[in-house]
Amino acid sequence: MDSDEVSIATGESPFPGSHEEEVNAEECQEQTPSSDSKRPTSCELCKTRKVRCDRAEPSCGWCTRNGRVCVYKGRQKPGFRAGYVRELENKINRLEAILQALGRQVENHISDHESSRRASESPLVDERIPSQQRFHRTSELMSVRSMTNTPEAAQSDLPPTDLLYSLVDLYFKHVNPWCPILDRKVTLMRFFGSSVADDADAVVLYAIVATALRFSQDPSLTPELRKRYLNIAKDKVLLRSLQSPSIPSLQALVILAWDFLGSSDGPQNANILAIIVRTVQQLKLHVESSLSLSPAVRAAASPGRLRDSILPPPASWIDDEGRRRLFWMIYIIERYTAVATLGDCVLRDSDIDRSLPCQYDLFSKNQPVETRWYCGPGRSKMLTNRPENLGSFSYHCEVVRTLSRVQTFLQTPVDICSLAEVESWQTTYCELDDELNDWLGHLPDDYSKVSQLCHSDPTSKMSNWIMLHAAFVTSVVRLHSCAAYPSVRSHIFTPSLQASQRCLTAVESLREIAQDVFNTGMLPLLGPHFAFALYVAARLLLVHTASRGSDYALDPTCEFFIFMLQQIGQYWTIARHYAHLLDQVWKRSRLGSPDGTRRASKALAMMRRRAYQIHLSASHRPSSSKPVTSVSVEDLEYLEVFEFFNYPRLPATVACNASLYGSLSNMDGVSVENDSSLLTTNFDVGWSYGGS
Repeated sequence: MDSDEVSIATGESPFPGSHEEEVNAEECQEQTPSSDSKRPTSCELCKTRKVRCDRAEPSCGWCTRNGRVCVYKGRQKPGFRAGYVRELENKINRLEAILQALGRQVENHISDHESSRRASESPLVDERIPSQQRFHRTSELMSVRSMTNTPEAAQSDLPPTDLLYSLVDLYFKHVNPWCPILDRKVTLMRFFGSSVADDADAVVLYAIVATALRFSQDPSLTPELRKRYLNIAKDKVLLRSLQSPSIPSLQALVILAWDFLGSSDGPQNANILAIIVRTVQQLKLHVESSLSLSPAVRAAASPGRLRDSILPPPASWIDDEGRRRLFWMIYIIERYTAVATLGDCVLRDSDIDRSLPCQYDLFSKNQPVETRWYCGPGRSKMLTNRPENLGSFSYHCEVVRTLSRVQTFLQTPVDICSLAEVESWQTTYCELDDELNDWLGHLPDDYSKVSQLCHSDPTSKMSNWIMLHAAFVTSVVRLHSCAAYPSVRSHIFTPSLQASQRCLTAVESLREIAQDVFNTGMLPLLGPHFAFALYVAARLLLVHTASRGSDYALDPTCEFFIFMLQQIGQYWTIARHYAHLLDQVWKRSRLGSPDGTRRASKALAMMRRRAYQIHLSASHRPSSSKPVTSVSVEDLEYLEVFEFFNYPRLPATVACNASLYGSLSNMDGVSVENDSSLLTTNFDVGWSYGGS
């Protein structure tokens, strides 16, 4: 058993930068007795002169007589400093993993070379190949550097081994904490251990490269090489996933999906998500199945829908939990995409029959545990509930489920002139509000100390809690903005001041967390959905200003959110797109208004009204007598910024009636009223930003 396997078996990480290494180093330092408390043997000058020192304090006799400065230094513990041996072991293990990977490349190179020689040489020469092969093999193994510098190696689909290892390490630092579908130790051993990864596993490596390239500062990665590696990795993942649906190919698609979602909001995102969701349904990952199909039976059975829909048995509990985590990450991606694009979800909550994922530490230790069974609408109460085994990923799944229900609720049209429909709408609204409050009340105590932890431990393990906070803020704004800033109103459906206050409180909490994130340098550790939360918060401030009348000033917090999005745009270009849209609207609203008050508020109200008109034109079939409406670039920007708040939806018969709709419009900067009829529960954020 090699050193990598020994370290894995003992639960230690064989690679640098692991959490276990940091903990062990800290323990060693804590166990080391304080050397300052021990009296020194002699002063520094007497040590240099190699004479006996009387050790008088504050100055010894010789230094006093000669007017010299007497310095005592603390006695140092003999031997290496704490953690030094472990650092050396980790470096050796890393070099060994790299050499093993290079050795495999040499083996493949030799094999290809010998095959070509056999095909071209005569049979008489073939009899002498074994002795020549041994010599050729030895010389090749001794010239690894020359092989890796050949033109063939330069044209490899993957980066060199040292850079490849660095990219995998960057992935686990920047992405895996908030997309925890892979275990670090298992993945590193799979790709850099003694065994050779098969094609099914290699597709995951391509996806990791495509997603992690944005974080690498390696000077050897020229813009041309970055683009080349990225395009090849994407093509490999997409082609393999279409040809052979499997768990590894689905993992690769999920990792690559974050690259798509973090780069743009174009139709390609819907395409890759459609492949992912359809594969989930085909493999039945949304249910806990007791069926399995061994590789032998799968090979003997004829290809077909039934054979391909039954997965092989998991090799271990960590494999089974990995499938569970894979499904829930797909669930989160689909829900976020539906909220961002105002679309519908394909994975219905009523069809999901899965337990929630466990804490990442338990997953990494391969420790079988029970968590909490997911209860969809109309299901009975859960039979399994072990909250002590839940982690931030589990709570993220739960709050995203509520966010999904909010989105479905808002997509349902309501006649705001019908008392019965308004009361039904209000009942569902309050139920969702209670669900968010109940979720918040069951979070661990550490969640209330997010700001403190950002400053005391600004590492990647904190990023998942920050992402969880951002998801909650998005859910609060998504639900309460429709009551605080409705696009339509009636005598029984009016804006709510309490809902507005709740939105603003949630946005302010996100601003404080974002400020802490920026101050501690944690921005590269957060994903595209954190940028989306900032985008939602900034748009809420613009809508709030538009609804307050002509004497309301623009909130400077919006500029802070734009700045933060520009910074995140260094890693996720979709954030740069968000910042550009907000900046354009922000600047246009201030034209001709140096103080940014009266004209800005009115201008924003006009932009929102224009966005709603375009929304109505796009949602309903035009009449034969009415010409098709053409839109400008500015119109598209207004629609992207304000469409998120075009709620509640009206029935088609009402929305298409121009005279009736005109009497219900709420786009003229009308202030929200002190009316709590739409919000009956009190709001307590429950977050702490100071002491515990």
